[in-house]
Amino acid sequence: MDLWTNIRYLLLTFLICLTASLLNQCQKEKSTYTVESANGHRIIYNREPLWKDNQKITLGLIKKIGGIEPEKEEYIFYKNFDMVQDSRGHKFVLSWGEYLVRKFDKDWNFVLDFGGVGQGPGEIEWPMCLAIDSIDNIYIIEFRRGGRAVKYSPDGVYLKDIKLPGNCRKMIILNSGDYVLDALDLSQEVNPTLMAVVSPEGEIIKKFCSAEKYEDSPLTHNANQVFFTRDRRDNIYIAFENQNRIEKYSSAGDLIWRMKQSLGYPIINKMDKEMWPDLTYVHTDIKIDSKGRLWVTTFKSKPEDTGTRAATLKDLPILEFRIYSKDGIWLERIAVPVSHFKKRIYGNRLYLIDPYYEACVYEYEIVE
Repeated sequence: MDLWTNIRYLLLTFLICLTASLLNQCQKEKSTYTVESANGHRIIYNREPLWKDNQKITLGLIKKIGGIEPEKEEYIFYKNFDMVQDSRGHKFVLSWGEYLVRKFDKDWNFVLDFGGVGQGPGEIEWPMCLAIDSIDNIYIIEFRRGGRAVKYSPDGVYLKDIKLPGNCRKMIILNSGDYVLDALDLSQEVNPTLMAVVSPEGEIIKKFCSAEKYEDSPLTHNANQVFFTRDRRDNIYIAFENQNRIEKYSSAGDLIWRMKQSLGYPIINKMDKEMWPDLTYVHTDIKIDSKGRLWVTTFKSKPEDTGTRAATLKDLPILEFRIYSKDGIWLERIAVPVSHFKKRIYGNRLYLIDPYYEACVYEYEIVE
């Protein structure tokens, strides 16, 4: 054969091998999940991780801040329920029992604290979580006060109180400046909603995310608790604590996809003999990393102690981080290294927040 015939033969062989490889990869992907369409959105069912034979992400411990015998006095926390990080790497830790937020620099050196117990300007009574906006203002979200957020500058200077609709437990702030709240609205007879987009003035722009209705009102309320986060484009991701259900919405509150997954145990949410909700725990948190992947803390088997979520979080062997693509495809599973109540992700750092067992914050590197 002449030279050009050999080149054509080699190119044809390469294309055949490449096509076969792509077909094999597609078949592999389709074997781990299925996708359907309904009412303008996608429904995804994940059977197993796409990267099951090739783990691509690991965690490396960087530092433990706090604990039973901390190295510094300012690391003594009392129920540190949350933390956020600003654009300069400063960390803000909510010490619930002290009614304070402590500010640290990027290396965890103490800078200042702010807050304080009370009902006056800049004071707090029932802090639940923190939020941070695009210019690094800090918000303490309160519960049991008719819905309230207290806004501070990055230096801890009190700015204003914000009246919020309902008794929300969590809040995120969109790039637009609007808030997203878990403003549970289960009083509606038809199609009760769980979430709301709210203006900075506290006015509801849109309600979204339908609740699962049960026969008993206490069960409907308790079995529809959610965790949520957003990506850089303000898409909103919601994981249900007691349902096999994760959803993605646009910033306007329109459903984009709904995802279910293989759990290995049945979900039975019911009322017990004392007429109190007996719930099956599925998810405990959801966050998004710098590459747009979702990190969902998930129970891979049913916890024995279902009294409270805090009681279930110490059972590490049955917990895992499930990592999903922005399209809801299950990519990988990672063992949960320590007991924690909440997590945050900034850049290639994962922060695990433990207010109950060690009263500390663990900082991990996400290693690709």
